[in-house]
Amino acid sequence: MFGIIRLIIRISILVALGLLVLAYFTNPTEKDFKEEVKEQLKSQFAQDPENPAAQFLSDTTSDFTESAIDKFLVRKNFFICSLYEVQLPFGEYKYLGAYNLFFPLQTDNPLDNLAK
Repeated sequence: MFGIIRLIIRISILVALGLLVLAYFTNPTEKDFKEEVKEQLKSQFAQDPENPAAQFLSDTTSDFTESAIDKFLVRKNFFICSLYEVQLPFGEYKYLGAYNLFFPLQTDNPLDNLAK
């Protein structure tokens, strides 16, 4: 009985350590976050292909985004994940980066407000 419990505990510890190691190696960089923002902006503007202004913004997004994000982005690296704070004039937005994914820590998306 106790042998099974010890085995389960050992397996649980190994799985937890494996997840921590995986998280360390898949912690997204600031460059990854910038690329994600660029892709989201392009998809926001591409939703209205009839609008020439949206097409222009979609084409020029990458140059503008690169310089703008440098000014508004703060990254806190915790080695197994990162916290990204985008401090815009109309609000502060936070994202958790882990396992090469980004999770918003607020309910509204600033890109929705920008597209309007």
